[in-house]
Amino acid sequence: MQSRFTTVIVWRLLLLTLIGRDVPQMSAEVLFTDTQLIALQDLAQEHERPPPTDLASAMLLVALLGGYQPGKKRPPPGMEVMWEGYQRLELIAMGGNCV
Repeated sequence: MQSRFTTVIVWRLLLLTLIGRDVPQMSAEVLFTDTQLIALQDLAQEHERPPPTDLASAMLLVALLGGYQPGKKRPPPGMEVMWEGYQRLELIAMGGNCV
């Protein structure tokens, strides 16, 4: 059961990373739940960024959760950073559902 769950998360991450790079203007609502978007909006406010409306901005916020340090000459976040960020986003979203 554990490997199936992990496979689904890895698939979502791969989809997020690839589509986020190829179609960054796509709505964030396509790949994120309402609870995840609320968590990302709170994170954006903490980092003084606009709320995520597209995949590019949502992906950057997930990467920030994973420890990514944005910069002009830095490459886009990789799978490891996205994995860390997505795990943290899931924990935040689960906590938001409990409240």
